[in-house]
Amino acid sequence: MSKIFEKYKTIILNDTFTESSISSFRSLMNGYKRTNLTDEEKITLFYIFEEYAPYSITPEQTTKGLDWLFNLRFTARGKERKNNPFGYREQSILDDFDRFELAGLYDDSAGYNGFHNFKPLYKVIASDGGSFEYIPYTRADLISGQIKPLIIW
Repeated sequence: MSKIFEKYKTIILNDTFTESSISSFRSLMNGYKRTNLTDEEKITLFYIFEEYAPYSITPEQTTKGLDWLFNLRFTARGKERKNNPFGYREQSILDDFDRFELAGLYDDSAGYNGFHNFKPLYKVIASDGGSFEYIPYTRADLISGQIKPLIIW
């Protein structure tokens, strides 16, 4: 196996993903990184990743994620937004927030010509065990026609 394969296998088996390791792994799986990784190694990494999911994320990512979700739900003055994407169940889970997990990757591409567009799939877990999953979208996605800032499962 190649050094790059071993590097990402170590990241996956470490259990805690940083923001940069998520971004780097996504780039690798999306085919944006030029490497000597074989297709077989890439597929093996993806299977290992899926097998060991969910993963912990860093406290810094947790803070960033909560701030991002709070901004979707409330205005800067703390008033609930009229276009708040959360239903009562999701709001209740957010109000009783315990932690995030990286639940996996979601490919929102059609998979044409071997191109992928994997995005992180996060799970929000409440103290009572209730949860929901979401996929964040970036400003580029919003500009390209996606009207909702996230998909909630």
